[in-house]
Amino acid sequence: MRLRRFNPIAQHVPGKQLVVPDTLSRSPLPVNTTDAVEKVNLYVNSVVQSLPISDRRLERVRVATAEDPELSEVLRKTQHSTTSPHYPQANGEAESAVKTAKKILQQDDLFVALMAYRSTPISAIGVTPAELIMGRRMRTIVPAIPSTLEPKWPDLDQVRRRDEHGKEYAKQYYDIKIGARKLHPLGPCDHVRIKTDKEKLWGDSRTVTSANHETRSYMVETDHGLLRRNRRHLQHTGYPNVNEPQSRGEPSTPVESSEVDQPALTPEQGESPSPAKTVTRSGRVVHRPRRFEDCVM
Repeated sequence: MRLRRFNPIAQHVPGKQLVVPDTLSRSPLPVNTTDAVEKVNLYVNSVVQSLPISDRRLERVRVATAEDPELSEVLRKTQHSTTSPHYPQANGEAESAVKTAKKILQQDDLFVALMAYRSTPISAIGVTPAELIMGRRMRTIVPAIPSTLEPKWPDLDQVRRRDEHGKEYAKQYYDIKIGARKLHPLGPCDHVRIKTDKEKLWGDSRTVTSANHETRSYMVETDHGLLRRNRRHLQHTGYPNVNEPQSRGEPSTPVESSEVDQPALTPEQGESPSPAKTVTRSGRVVHRPRRFEDCVM
């Protein structure tokens, strides 16, 4: 907030022109650009000359990495997981953060917008970002009681429980709103068709090569190579082909009402044989109106 009295201008400075300060005095130190360039070139040449790395040396690196407890702990906590293309919903938390940052940058006063964001309680947990980072509320342009600005860490266990409950409630509401249904998982060698949200028709039948059921991501072999798609964009070829229109004169596929064999009733017994049920291409069962129950088709 102290920078509000100034009007700073952000300007890109190449890395070669950055000033290196002294650790104790904070005094700028002279930097020899020639030596820095030579060091960078020597490092690049050493890396290029060592490529490609031999299998024996690569195995030594792997063993040394596994034996180092600190490096193993860092690698365990920094696992990089990617999402399927054309499916940004899988990375919704990052997308929401980017949307919030863009809205802040569009405000007239950037510092006031940042202060308002940091001092606004999150609806799901009821705690401000400043309290989660610093353990106290921020002083803003809105008058506040001094006792509310005293340092006090929130209950982190309660914050985590509220956050999980809020995410679960948002998921249930979203599934009800869009009518989400569970899709059965696919496996290797399954034949599927591909269609993203921006496409109108399903493509030709392709083959699934590998599957990741945790992220619902599948690798599909196509004429253009391997494509990674989410389960939402894949349709098993066992389903009816939605691209082939059904003619008006072609009857629908009959479906038996029960799999148990029942003795057929003759007209002499006072019962007429019930007609077979029909289903549409989408799987909906067609029922005859009640006003046609007495009619013989």
